[in-house]
Amino acid sequence: MHNLGQTRSCKRHNFFVLTPDTFVRTVLPGMKACCAIVHVSGAAAAKFVQYTAEFESGGELGGTDSQRFIYVLEGNLQLEVGG
Repeated sequence: MHNLGQTRSCKRHNFFVLTPDTFVRTVLPGMKACCAIVHVSGAAAAKFVQYTAEFESGGELGGTDSQRFIYVLEGNLQLEVGG
């Protein structure tokens, strides 16, 4: 049973603890067959954006002028740069 309003996630002045029960999946601009779970962004006073991308087969993130760090947790990845 899930009790609304009860979570293990918490926010303090110098850290976040984010648990899966608070994840919201959404599509970000440029994503195709992919969704994002945004963990932190400028809305939380961060100077970066951290998110988990969940891909379907053939999914794409889309281009960016920003720096990206990518970690593949399972499956495989085909990276195409400049094309």
